[in-house]
Amino acid sequence: MPGSVKGLCVWRAGWTGTATLTVGGDSVIVTPTPTDCALNVLNRIVNAANAGIPGGLGFSWAASDTGALTISVASSSFDLAMTGTTDTHLAFSSSSYSGQTSITTGSTPSGSFWPYTDDDGFLYTLDVRSPSARGTMGSGWAYWPHTPATNFERPVLRFRGLRAVSISLLEKWESLGSPAKIDLYFAGAHLTTLTVGGLRLREESDLSGWSTVEFDVLGGVR
Repeated sequence: MPGSVKGLCVWRAGWTGTATLTVGGDSVIVTPTPTDCALNVLNRIVNAANAGIPGGLGFSWAASDTGALTISVASSSFDLAMTGTTDTHLAFSSSSYSGQTSITTGSTPSGSFWPYTDDDGFLYTLDVRSPSARGTMGSGWAYWPHTPATNFERPVLRFRGLRAVSISLLEKWESLGSPAKIDLYFAGAHLTTLTVGGLRLREESDLSGWSTVEFDVLGGVR
């Protein structure tokens, strides 16, 4: 899905415990993997609740422009109990909630990176074409062979930001687990998970501090 990415979340190690969502006598339990991401875990909790709790109550989740997460239900109320490190990695201020219709994290979850408060913080596309053969350059001209539907198309993910923003990303990047994956968040709680290698940071000016960061995207998971 090419388009505007609001933020991303690094899959990091150290997840333990479970999250249990309960409505009346019905419960669903989600167990994060040892290396996981807050966006992925909350998405799984909501999907499990909509599939496992009868009544079509309409559970949903979303991220704010600053990366705080909210889980809510359209009708009824719910309890949420978390064990291990699940509550702290999700950034909830408590490990247990009762009789709630909506819960919002107290801060941006662990490993999350929201550089801007709009939908244009990142350039993300799936189909940047690479040539099928080397091009030829002359004086004032260049030729690049192109055969439709045969050229390799690679995904690209990059953003520009001031030095402080780039440093913030590098701090999140240090917690990247194995396997190395990141979740991209689009408006409407749509997630795309990518496997990644490294990242390249190029500072355009020592004076202004503007930098371009490009991720080595190895492939998509979903």
